[in-house]
Amino acid sequence: MQKTELITEQALTHKEWLNLIGFYNDDLRIMENRIAEVNAKNTATEVRAMVEHFQNQVLIQRAHLDDLQRAIVHKQDANAAEILRNPVAADHRRTAVDTDMHEGMDRFRELFYEFRKELLVFLSKTL
Repeated sequence: MQKTELITEQALTHKEWLNLIGFYNDDLRIMENRIAEVNAKNTATEVRAMVEHFQNQVLIQRAHLDDLQRAIVHKQDANAAEILRNPVAADHRRTAVDTDMHEGMDRFRELFYEFRKELLVFLSKTL
């Protein structure tokens, strides 16, 4: 049996996720600046290799965020269209929970913090 929740609850969850995505994007910009700083101050081959690794990881993280954001906005649009088709008691209507999206957000959060920790260790050694 598929889990459901109120559309209003889902809207709040989506808003929270979009805010988190904005935070993660800001954090990635800060990380990029720190990586660029390391790159400017170090010419060692090993350091440059790690800089490239972290630059690639930032690109991958940003692509995941873009995918998650698109999926969330798509679900928001679908919910809004459903409410427009039948606005009666919209605040009491239930909709299916997208467990894949929940798992995707949870997994991204875990991987992001692992990446951040790895980067901080690298930065502490090189700056």
